[in-house]
Amino acid sequence: MVSTLKSMGLSKKEIRKYTVTGPDLAKLYLLIKIHKPEKGSPGRPVVSQIDDPTYILCKVLTEILNPIDEKAKSFIKNSYHLKELLVPIKMGRNYVLVSFDVTALYPSIPVEKALKVVLKKLKQDKTLKDRTNWTPEQIVILLKVCLETHFVDFEGNIWTQVDGTPIGKSISGPIAGIFMAYYEEELVFKSKECNMKPLFWKRIRDDVFCVFQYGENRIEEFKSFLNSIEPRVQWTHEIEEDGVLNFMDMSVWSNDEGRLRTKVYRKKSHTLKYSNFNSNRPKHAQFGILKGLLYRAYKLCDEPEDLQEEIDFLTDIFIANDYQPEEVDKIVLTYRPKERDSNDDVMDEETKKDDVICIPYVPKCSENLQRKLGKLGVKVVFKKGQTLSDLICNVKPKKEKIRRKNVVYRIPCADCNQTYTGETAQIFEDRRGQHQACVRAQVENNGIAMHVKETKHKVDWDSFTFLDSDRFYKSRKAKESIYINSLVGGGNSVESIMNLEKGPCKLDPCWNRVYPLIRERVEQKTKQQQQNNKA
Repeated sequence: MVSTLKSMGLSKKEIRKYTVTGPDLAKLYLLIKIHKPEKGSPGRPVVSQIDDPTYILCKVLTEILNPIDEKAKSFIKNSYHLKELLVPIKMGRNYVLVSFDVTALYPSIPVEKALKVVLKKLKQDKTLKDRTNWTPEQIVILLKVCLETHFVDFEGNIWTQVDGTPIGKSISGPIAGIFMAYYEEELVFKSKECNMKPLFWKRIRDDVFCVFQYGENRIEEFKSFLNSIEPRVQWTHEIEEDGVLNFMDMSVWSNDEGRLRTKVYRKKSHTLKYSNFNSNRPKHAQFGILKGLLYRAYKLCDEPEDLQEEIDFLTDIFIANDYQPEEVDKIVLTYRPKERDSNDDVMDEETKKDDVICIPYVPKCSENLQRKLGKLGVKVVFKKGQTLSDLICNVKPKKEKIRRKNVVYRIPCADCNQTYTGETAQIFEDRRGQHQACVRAQVENNGIAMHVKETKHKVDWDSFTFLDSDRFYKSRKAKESIYINSLVGGGNSVESIMNLEKGPCKLDPCWNRVYPLIRERVEQKTKQQQQNNKA
């Protein structure tokens, strides 16, 4: 990847923007399709690309390709978009509602053919120069690099994907979408061999909503034609049942006048569980869940009785999730959907200039802090902590402790009580190796090396402790300084630690009051990690 970027004339500084610090092999894991019990709840293999060497570059290329994908005639963004497109449709006598689905879309995409289509579309895109300075040819070369995927399974075996787009890489979506748009427009609807062209055909990734005007008895014939075009792209279908077709989160049917009507649909596997009101979340976020579902009800339910049934259903469900009945009733009675502007998600220049901090949510305390900081022009965004889902339902392969990155760590001396506190964006094993090399070379600007040189002590390299983690560089630096200062009590002396200085950040004296609490927390975490290491 680096050599390709160099050949494109990028400087080392520019290349650094697209490279991952401490890259690691992608991980294969399995998602169980619990919504398909009739098929034995099969698994969907997914490759987690986080920390893959091409991770950042994939995100950049995805942003370049997305506008092309979204220009497809069959493209639909979501169920609201689809519903708008259904308004002018009028069903005839033999018309049938049917959904088509591509079997294993991403792995089935013929990469060589897809990249030729992508190159052609890039050359035709007049707005490409507004998104990137790269040429279409350069973009396709980078796509080839990113599509070369290596991953490790749960048994430690390393695999290489030789064709198809990988499930889990961001570029797979737009590449598959662009190829499928070409497939539909050139190989299906413009093909002389196709004597049946559906009245309505709209697709969201691998799912197609279709109004088929040739009668139910010819659907199999049409599907056979689809499956004959590209051997790797194979289709399945579902026909409306009792006049109703369920697609995404909508049930669609036609009324006596032939107009299509919709309402909210939930799969049978839906647990009807939403965030419990007593869970550790801001109350406005809790009520926001209910308001979001009410918005969906108003937008998708055409018939008054369906809307009322959905509202009554939501009322009962949220009360069952420990929301106060009076609060639920108040929201239900006063809520009216607002039209959402397409620019709502785009921050204006004024908003971008606002100071924003992200902090863990602590009941009552966080709301008070949010109000006070709001008066000073500082916006507060809450983040969640560790959840039961993180502990119980994390199906991704566990990363070895020593392979963690973006951490604040502590390494103790084996012969005295002094410790070294540092931070790294690298894989910790690599950073520890660098420290060991500095000790051997007696590097003067390394705190551990100087401690060993002056005292002749040994370092307990295996008893390291991770004090914190943060993927943001400045946050890690600030945390490193806080943990170092907590050991010296906020004073000027660094004699009790191996560090040569008290950290890169100058801290306000107000931190002196919480240093004892931080030291206590660090001691608890150190004991716990040492016990885990022994186990």
